[in-house]
This record gives sequence, structure tokens and C-alpha cells, in this order.
Amino acid sequence: AAAETYIGLVEVGVGLIPGGGGCKNMLLNCEAALRAKGQKVWASQGDGGPFPKVQRAFERIGFAKVATSAKEGMEFDYLKPSDKISLNKDTLVYDAKQDVLALAKNYRQPTPREDILVPGVGGKMAMLSAIRGFRALNQISEHDAFIAEKLAHVLCGGDIPTQRLVSEQYILDLEREVFLQLAGTEKSQARMQYMLMNNKPLRN
Repeated sequence: AAAETYIGLVEVGVGLIPGGGGCKNMLLNCEAALRAKGQKVWASQGDGGPFPKVQRAFERIGFAKVATSAKEGMEFDYLKPSDKISLNKDTLVYDAKQDVLALAKNYRQPTPREDILVPGVGGKMAMLSAIRGFRALNQISEHDAFIAEKLAHVLCGGDIPTQRLVSEQYILDLEREVFLQLAGTEKSQARMQYMLMNNKPLRN
């Protein structure tokens, strides 16, 4: 990434959640960030459970904060700890090409993960309680709360009753389902149209 990269997941501002793997990848990035910092992996039932990584991903996506540099992008979990930063923007493409050539020598396509632990309904209920608290204090709109509840549904693994290991594809399927649901709502469509016409978000 270029050192001066601007990066973020800002879809909630137009009434959506990140699609195309955005939610799934943020969840995995948050897990990797916790592991890199020497904290508990939060990946199995024996080391604290999945909720901290889910909460972290929810905050990253829900607050839609934009990183103004690659370093900040790592702090906000948009980039992985293993990602490289190019200080000179003029050599960015060259640096990327060299990395691709190095990887190509012994490249093996990664196997999609089947071991992502999600908290299920218990974790989702905790998040919904917090969302309703924000709504009761009038800190978010009714539609903001609706979007946040849908995001919690995806990150917590949908309606599964307890903690369970799920696949990347499972998260992607939930993500796609919720994205399409939100895209079909009148208020999300109004947000998208307003952004296109005014280049600023609509708080409806």
C-alpha cells in the first residue's frame, strides 16, 4: 500500500454493509490483528471465544472511520500486519510487481477457511442491546439501528444458536443476503441517491 493511502469501509453511510467479502475480510483481519499483538487468538472456545474480534469488526465497519495513511490503515484493521508499505508513490507499482513475482515462484492458492468461530445468537443479542441503547439515546437514527442490526447478524453468524465454526463461504452468503435486503429498502435507496446528487451522506 502507498504510505499516503486513504482507505475505509464507508458503506453504512449509503445504507449498506460492505459487500464482496468486506465484512468477512474485516472479521479475519481483526482476528489476525489480535493475534499479532500477542493477545488471545479469539478463534477457539478454549481461548476466550469469538466475541472480541466480532465486536472489533463491528466497530470498524459501523463507525465507517477512514484511515488517512497506510500506517493508520493497519491500526484500523483495513490492512493486515503482513501487508507492506511503499514510502515512495513513484515506485508503488514496481514494488507491487516485485512482490507478485516473488510470490509466483511457489504460489499455492489459499484454501478457504472452514474454522471461523462465530458467537451465534448470544453474541448478536449483546450487540442488539447496545444498538438499542444508542437508539434510545437518539444517538443514531432508526435506519442506522436497522443497518447495525443487520451487520451484527452477519458478523455473529446469523441465527445459529450457539458458538460454532463456520466457513468463509457461510459468512459471504450472509453478507450477500443482507446487502441485497438493505439495497431494497426505501431509506437505503434514498441514502444512495442523496450521496450521488450531493456528495454527502443523508441521515434519514
